[in-house]
Amino acid sequence: RIPFVITLHTMWWPDQVEERIAELTGSRLFCKPARYYFKLFTYLLGKLPHALFLLVPVRNPDLLERFARTYHIAPEKIREELHGMWLNDIKSNRRIETSSQKIVCLGVMAPSKGYEYALKALKTVIKKHPSSSLLIAGPTISEEGKDYIKRLRSLVSEYSLDGHVTIEERYLSDNEFSENVRSAGVIVLPYKRSISASSIISLAVTYKVPVILANSGPWFEQLS
Repeated sequence: RIPFVITLHTMWWPDQVEERIAELTGSRLFCKPARYYFKLFTYLLGKLPHALFLLVPVRNPDLLERFARTYHIAPEKIREELHGMWLNDIKSNRRIETSSQKIVCLGVMAPSKGYEYALKALKTVIKKHPSSSLLIAGPTISEEGKDYIKRLRSLVSEYSLDGHVTIEERYLSDNEFSENVRSAGVIVLPYKRSISASSIISLAVTYKVPVILANSGPWFEQLS
């Protein structure tokens, strides 16, 4: 029999199902049926594959134990894989400038990223640190993302932050991504909802760059 392996980048917790379905469909009509579908899905997830690989920012046995217990999956089937660690970067794992006042938010543009909170906070930050700057960069993969970009740019003008904020709507190469992390004074992730794998978290850990992180659920509790 050929081994069957599943890699999980993002996984919902059971108490998130109804909220996420309502968000994706714009209706609560399918919320309750989705709970039963999700139970069937997770049952098959535990029975069919030979192994499950969870993409995580850092290794944490407690997370594996919780995942196994929540989804009733045999612990020996579950493995961790670090997400976002590029080997060519590991050899230069130091920050470029430790005194940097550059604040960085990177990733696919979506309302769930909560970047508007970073903009709002910057209004206060620049009063004490006038040289501070904020970079928000990443691609859009939906019309929702494009609308979100417009909203962020509108907030930049509304908050009078034009000289302090750069918003780049584009895909970043691996080198650009890692260099932006290395040169940051701090990484800010004001996410509105729980996510699992995060390449920017992994690189921040590698380069020892401070991270300000929203309370984004149990996946990120492992970083505390």
